[in-house]
This record gives sequence, structure tokens and C-alpha cells, in this order.
Amino acid sequence: MSGVNNVMSYAIGINSNPGQTSGLQAIAAAGDGLFTQANSVEELRAALTEIFTSIASRSSVSYATFTVERDDSYFVGEYAYLTSYSPQPTGMFWGNLKKSCVLPSYDATNGYDTSSDTCIFKADPNEPFRLLTNPMAKDVWTGSTTTDTEVGGAGQVLKERLGDADGNPTAPYRTRKIYTWSPFRDRPWYAGASEEGYFPIELSLDMEDRWEQAMNAWTSLEEVPSYINRVHGYTWDHESSWAQYGDPKEVQAWPLGDSVHAPNILLRYGANCETTSTCWLVALANDGLVHFIDVADGSESSAFVPPEVTQRQWNPNTKRLLKDIERQPTSSGIHNYYIDGGARLYHEDDDADAIIDSNEVAYVIFGLGRGGRSYYRMSVSSFSGTPTLGVNDVYTLGSDDSNAFLELQETWAAPWLGRASLSDASASRIAIFPSGHVEAFDYADQAMPSLVPRDSFKWVWQTCSEFALSVGADAAFCDRTAATGYPDTGIAQGWGPYKYPNAVAYLVGFWDFDLDPSDALTLTDDQGHRSGVWTGWGYPAESWSGYAWWPTPVVFGEELSISLSVNGIQTGNYGYRIGWIDTMVIEPSAPVAQSPGLYVVDLDTWNGGTRFGSTTDDTGVKVRVTRDCSTASSAQEELCVDKNTSPDLVYMTCPISAEPSVYQPGDRVKAIYVGDECGQIWKIYPDLDDGTVRAVRLLSTNEGDFSDPSVSVGASKDIRKIFTRLDLVLSTCPGRSVVGIYFGAGNVQRPTATDELENASIAASGRDIVGLVWDDGSVDNLTLDKLANIDTALAEDVTSAQLYAAGNFGWYWNLADNEKMLRDPIVFAGTAFFKTHSPDGSGLPAAVCTNAAGVDRAYSVDNCTGSALSDINGDGIVDAADRNVWTGSQDIGGRFQIFTPKEGDAFVTTGDLSTEAQAELSARTPPKLDPQRLRKAKDVTVWVLEASSNELLSERQIDRKTADALVRSGSGFRRITSVKQAAHGAILGDRLFAVYERADDAPGVSFEALEGKEVLLKLRRDRDGEPRVVGVVPTGKSRPVVK
Repeated sequence: MSGVNNVMSYAIGINSNPGQTSGLQAIAAAGDGLFTQANSVEELRAALTEIFTSIASRSSVSYATFTVERDDSYFVGEYAYLTSYSPQPTGMFWGNLKKSCVLPSYDATNGYDTSSDTCIFKADPNEPFRLLTNPMAKDVWTGSTTTDTEVGGAGQVLKERLGDADGNPTAPYRTRKIYTWSPFRDRPWYAGASEEGYFPIELSLDMEDRWEQAMNAWTSLEEVPSYINRVHGYTWDHESSWAQYGDPKEVQAWPLGDSVHAPNILLRYGANCETTSTCWLVALANDGLVHFIDVADGSESSAFVPPEVTQRQWNPNTKRLLKDIERQPTSSGIHNYYIDGGARLYHEDDDADAIIDSNEVAYVIFGLGRGGRSYYRMSVSSFSGTPTLGVNDVYTLGSDDSNAFLELQETWAAPWLGRASLSDASASRIAIFPSGHVEAFDYADQAMPSLVPRDSFKWVWQTCSEFALSVGADAAFCDRTAATGYPDTGIAQGWGPYKYPNAVAYLVGFWDFDLDPSDALTLTDDQGHRSGVWTGWGYPAESWSGYAWWPTPVVFGEELSISLSVNGIQTGNYGYRIGWIDTMVIEPSAPVAQSPGLYVVDLDTWNGGTRFGSTTDDTGVKVRVTRDCSTASSAQEELCVDKNTSPDLVYMTCPISAEPSVYQPGDRVKAIYVGDECGQIWKIYPDLDDGTVRAVRLLSTNEGDFSDPSVSVGASKDIRKIFTRLDLVLSTCPGRSVVGIYFGAGNVQRPTATDELENASIAASGRDIVGLVWDDGSVDNLTLDKLANIDTALAEDVTSAQLYAAGNFGWYWNLADNEKMLRDPIVFAGTAFFKTHSPDGSGLPAAVCTNAAGVDRAYSVDNCTGSALSDINGDGIVDAADRNVWTGSQDIGGRFQIFTPKEGDAFVTTGDLSTEAQAELSARTPPKLDPQRLRKAKDVTVWVLEASSNELLSERQIDRKTADALVRSGSGFRRITSVKQAAHGAILGDRLFAVYERADDAPGVSFEALEGKEVLLKLRRDRDGEPRVVGVVPTGKSRPVVK
């Protein structure tokens, strides 16, 4: 390859001779990669792990997502909050949050201030009305001006709070307010079984508290101080002397964990977020914490740790334990995910001021994502910076094999939240979310669909001799007693390690215990951590240890070891006898059919009303849509829709992990749309004829019969998958009213793979696709041959109406080889945007969820025809190549974002701040009049256009109720303050308002009178059905009337 290429090469020598080795070393060196030698399976595994580690560490900053303040009219506010993360070669990925201003000041005559360079966007000095991304945006909290994760932001604020510049901890220690809640309700071995609610994670020398801490951390008593220090931002090492026991020795190199997929949520309790204790960011992170960051100064007010990420015996819906946070990467993956799911704020903003008032209903909903199988609802109508019992209670909704939530899997998707009705007569607060992702299908050769085991946890109760028989051991270790004294030879004795099949924890019970006070018995886990050390009559032999009496500490891990240290002095102490060893096991079931689906849940009932609970009730389920309702029993009379009433649901056999999209023109949900991991698009809708709910498969992007979950169509890697949210647009593109559904395919779990879609009988082109489906109410079970292929741009004279008339229910095009759409599409102002990623060909292994260095692309097309909007590449021809309007070399970047400034035009951007580039992606530009021409115009008409298609809204869609609602929310009518502003129009919410000159003598208004005044336009339909300006209404006087 000539020139400079963004390629790294890795090489492994397997039983290679010296000549081959030198060649492989040269290949790796030339590619700035790594060479390793392997002469056995074990060495090969180690070599691959080393390569994975090298790959993980080479990317310093990944994509950033913005949380943007909105003012009381839902325009972009002054500040945005940026999330980034930095992969590390070992241990936790580093994460950060930074605060920057959004836009420089704007003047309608001169454009944006070209002297300002501190915001995330800055003015192009040559074109002041044009914005550029700013890689040197200033972090308000620390003053840093870099995108590097490990500099500035909330992470630096927290690090400086914990210690000095050299990493030495600053006393007092562990001052962070970090909480969890007790999982030990109704647990017989813990005295505080009746307690519930938040309690602090802090170091206590009280043994009862220490036991609780050990149980919560699912770690040995000896490791409790290490665990607590690690949660608070210190390293595992701690002081062991009695006077300083547990004191931290060092601050973590970086104390804040990453937010790879989880968004941040802004909680606003006052108009001025620059005042402390007024506004907070809820930051979900893979350090296992939910952080509450005060946006005024970037400080952490508090945090909490859901118990599921600390131990699994209470609720087995987590995949990884927080105590293992430093044990990454591993052979099972490059990164440990803890709290990584979608999140949403539900806020009934009664006074439309974007502030949460105490009398307004507000919930934060978030999922564990790749970290597990639970959603959480937290009440946030009031918040003081610290979660409070009775005010900010948490309700857990998790997978439960005893009810309708049996099929709940990894909770990736942010739920759709709203006040609406799908099956009921009246609207209520509801959440809509899919059943989630199944990890088994991530692996390349896993058959899809197929039967997959379900794991469950249970205790196996056994006497010690029964346990010994189970693990194939001599039961002599169970009883080391003698009437004249146990033998003391002076030689330490050890038994084990014992590994019970699928074990994750052991509970040892002693019947007798009488040792020489100079001797000691120790229980140890598979990592060498001690759960207890006892002597005498079961007293602790070291200060950290509890007693050997009931309850004995749990040994957490896959293995159990027992050791007896002796001093060689024979005594009359009779020894110890183990009565029983109870084992907690992960019990895989026989492979069973997956029955994925969609849940519609009452947001107030949620999990049945149990706060801080360990079980999930399904009484909140209103509607469940799945292939087979019989796979999960329900405790209540839910409305369950399956293949018996909607035959297409026989094909719903593949996981659904994408966020659902909802078409809701009023209080009633008209349709829910969602894609699945077998490339199918589903529609769920109420049947007004019989009052029930139906489901249809709109489109299958693959060939093959997915109707039998036990019969595979092919390998997982060869099936197109939809992981992203569908974007919906009410459209008349095809010449009639339809719902436009914009979609794309790509395997987000294997972003570096170059071996996908190789089975032509499933995906004939061998490529992923992006496209559009028009739902006209009649489509069902479409295949790609019912969509127009527009790989080559359509002829200029071909319209979308002609495509539809020819029998096409939309269009699609094939992406390039190995190119995947991994971010949500978006339609705005008549333009459809798609964002893709292509691996860079550097030879990275196609492991699950690896970092994905490569090339991101943004496509911008006419939302009706899929055609390019302009000659982007400057070759004099507008063709398919001009769809690509932006390219960036990076890890998988963030989602598209829409910015709606109070002044200036709204725009769509990728939000990539790694380089300086045009902020606005190419889009259809609404027709605009020159302000001077407008000044001379006698009459003008305001056309109210659909933002997605630039087509006139029908009279039915712009009635008095709609107009009132738009004005009330601030997202409808533009407040005109200058002629130039009126000439530019405005794009707000889903509607675009533009001003056009008219030559007739119909009633109108001269905009001369509007100069410098803040007004609302008063509209009326003329005899042609066009909305016309018939006057202006001063702000606050009355609302416009639309007839």
C-alpha cells in the first residue's frame, strides 16, 4: 500500500522457525503493531489476549454525545454537556463529562461572532453565518481546552477532591456520598432483614455492618475495605494497621468510569443552572455508579450503586460483578459493562418552563444495557442532590422467570415514555420497551434463530460429606476432630480447591469449632481472598474477620479452599467439624425457544409498586406482543398478542434490542414500529374494529424462513440486523399520506468484522443497507424486491410518487463492503440522514464489542427519493456519490444531533469535535427571500410546511388545538423580532415555517411594521386552503387562531 495508511498489523508465530519469526516480526513492526510467539493452545490464547489488550489501549478518545440545555421555549440553551471515554489496556475504561457553551453570540445582520472560540461551535471567519466544530472548546468547570478524556471535566474535579497532584489521598477519606440499598429483606441469615432503603457505602468496623458490606459487594470480608475504597475512587491497596485500618494508599489514576452507550439526563429544578444545588446531570457509568453531577461546578453531589451490579444472589439479572472491575480485558471480552443502557426522563411539564416542579410528575428510567437484564424507575419530582428515602425511591423491573418478564434480556433500549393509550379507552402514563438483546447471538457462527439456554441461580443444600462426593474429594477435611486433641504436626494442612459445577458462591456451616488459640482455620476463594480466619472457639484470628458461628461469611467465587495453620504444639483442643456446605450455582436450562417481543407497561404501577425490592411483579404490564404468550405466565390479565391473533408474529423469533418508535398524533398510539436482530421491521397497532391490538411484519431484509425458532436460517454473522431506532415521518412523498419509516442494518456487536453477510442465499448483495418503507396501511411482509433499489441515483425526472405507482413501497441502497449503519437515522427539514461505520482494515479481530477504529460516514439525501441534494464532491454531476456529505476517521462516533438556536437556522450535525469542520451537514435549504425584497412586498403568505418533506400541511393537521399546543410549548410559532429573521423562517420541532412573497391582492401584512417587535403571527386559511397571515398578535396578548 502506498502512502500513509491508518493500518496496524499484528502477527502470531505458531510453532514457527527462526526464519518465519523474523518475517512476522518485520510485518508487525512495519504496521506499528505487535508480534507474539505461540507454541501451544494456552500460549495462543495468551497471545490473542495480549493483542486484544494492545488494541484496546490504542484509542485515546472515543465518541462524545451532547446533553443540551433547553430554555423555556425548548430552544438550545447556553450550555451543552459532552461525554467521552478513553479505553485502557487493563482495568476500567476512563470516562468524563465536560461543560461548554454551545454557540457564539449571534447578530441577525452580521452572523455569529467570529472572535469567540470557546464554544463547541464557532463561526467560520470567512462566512460568519456558517458554523464550524471546535476541537478546542473550553470546559467551563476546569478551563481545559482539549477533547482528551483524561484532562478537565467532572473527572478532574473529582480527582482533585480525592487527593493531591501525585495521587496521595487527602484526608478525610471516603467523603463522597455513595449509596446502595439493602438486598437482604426476608433473608434469614442477616439480622437486618426488615431494613429497606438507601444506606451509605462506607467503611465500618462493626462486624454486622461488615457482613452486610461483604454480602453487598459479594466479596470476602478481608476485601471489604479494598472494595469500598475502590468504589470511592482509590486503589485496592489499604493500610492494615489497627490505627489506620482501611485507609487508602493511592487515588485511582482516573476516578470516573466510562459511559460508552448510556446518555446523560439533565434534571433542572430552577431557571438558573449556574447556581449550585439547582441542576444535576444523571450520569450512568461503567464504574457501576449512577452519578449526580452538579452542573454549576462539575462536582459530584452523590452517587448510588444498584445492588445488582455488586452481587447476583439477590437478583441474578447482572452479568458482571463490580468487584471484578479491574479484571478486564478477559478472554470473554475487552470491556466489562455495568450500567450501560438507554435512559429517559419522563416529565409532565405542566407550566412548560423546562423546570421540574415538586407538583409535577417526573421519573428517570434507565437500564443496565449490556450489563444486565433490569430497568429502574427513580422518582425525581424533587431532588436535593442526595437520593432520599420516600422522595427518590427506586423501583427495579427485572427479568423474572415466574411471570411475563421471563423474556426480558439485556436492556439496551431507552424506553419510549409518554401519556397515551394503545388498548385502553383513556390515556395513562406508559413505557414501551423491547425484550432486549441475547448475548449468545453475538458470536459469529451462532445459528439464528436457535434454542438458547436460560440461566437461573439456586442454592444446593448439602452436608459436607455430600459436597465432598459431588466434587470427587475425600471427605476427611469435613471432620478434623479427636477426643484427645486434633493432631498438631507443625505442618500446615490444606484442602481443595474444590470446584462444584457452575458454582459462584459457597456457604460453610460448622457443627464444632475448638482450635488452639495459636492455630487458625481459613476459607479462601478462587482469587486467594480470605472470607474468614478463625481460632479458639470460632473467634476471629485477625481484626477484619468475623466469627465462625452462624452465619459464616459466604465465599464468593468458583472455587473453595480450606487451610489449617498449626504451630506444632499438641493441645487438648478437639478440632473442627464442618456440618454442611451450601453452594450457589448458575443452573443453565436445556436450550429453549426465544420468544422476544415488546412490553407496554404502566409507568406508575411499573414493577407492582415494590420499592428497593428484589422481585418484579408484572401487574404493570398493559400489553405484551410476542410470538407465543404461553412461554411466560402472567399474574394478571394482561393483553398478550401472539401468533394466534396476529399470524405474522410466527416470525418474531429474533431478539429485539432497538428503541421502539411511536406514531402518536394525539392521546392514542396509532402504531409502534421497531426492528429486530434478524433485519425485520414490525408494526404494532390498535385494531379500532374490535378494540384489540395487532402486529404485522412490514419488511424482511433477509431471505429465509424465520418462523421456527428451532430451525436456523444461517450463522449470526450472515444475517442483516437492525439495532437502531427507526425514524418516523408523516409524509405525502408517494402522493398520498403515509408513515415513512427510515431504517438501516448493521451489526453493532461486531463493528470490526470483515467476514459478515457471506451467505448469498440470505443477503444476496453481501452488504448492509439503508432505506425507507412507506406504510400506507396495507403493506405486510414486504421483501427488498418491493422497494426500489437506488444504488445508482434516480433519474432527475423520476419522482417518489412514480416509484410508488410502479409498486415500490419505498427505496434502499446497498452500503459498501463491510460498511454498517450503527447509529440512528434522522429526518429533518426534508432531508434524511444516515450514519455508517467501516472498519479500517487494520486487521483487528472481529471480537464482540471491541473498539472499532475506522471510518464514519454521514449520508444526506432527499427524504422522498433518496437522491443527493447537491454536488458535494464537485465533479459537476449530482449522483449517488454525493450522498456522502461527511467522513471522519475515528472509533464509532456519536449520534446525529439537531440544534435549534434562538437565532440563526436550525441544523443537524454529527457532533464530532475531533477536528475543525463544517458543523452543519448538507441539507435541503428552504427557499428564502432577500430581506430587502421582503420589505417592499405588499402581501405575504406564511406557508406551514412539513419539516420532513417541505410539503404543505393539510388543514386537518393544523387546527386550533394544534396551534394552541404549539404556542403553549414554545415549539411551534416563531417569535419574529426582525424582518431578516422572518425572511429566514424557522425550523422548530417537527414543523418548518418559511415566508414567501405573493403577488395577488389577498389579505396580508406588511413586515415593515414588525421591525424590532416581538409578535406572533395570526393565520387563517384562504379559499384555496392556504394559511395566510391576517395580522399579528403582540406576545402575551392572546393566541393565534387557525381555522
